[in-house]
Amino acid sequence: MIFLGLGLDNSFFGPLSDSFGGKPIVYIGLYLVFASIFVFCSHFGSAMNIWGNFKELGTLPPQGTISIIYDKDLLRGIIGKNMSFVTAFFILVPIVAPRFGKFFLDHYGWSYFYMNN
Repeated sequence: MIFLGLGLDNSFFGPLSDSFGGKPIVYIGLYLVFASIFVFCSHFGSAMNIWGNFKELGTLPPQGTISIIYDKDLLRGIIGKNMSFVTAFFILVPIVAPRFGKFFLDHYGWSYFYMNN
């Protein structure tokens, strides 16, 4: 799913950021991420699902900031190399995180995280 999201980012928000500039598109994404407040406040599953979809759509445009960094790379590739490492890390985290979650659930159980403050 993360690769599908990255593909949607490049195919949809890439041309928009080329037309209007990267900064307004990133701001639109940040406003959509504020939909997580509505996810938290919703009482019905259908409303939670709708606001959750808006929240997930809001995570795509800020990834366009990578292209802004590559365009403004005045240090002859130093920032680009660092950003490629950061991008690889961001792709690796969703692959590894469920395994850590499963490990903690197997060893401690779900009630450990709620009962021990």
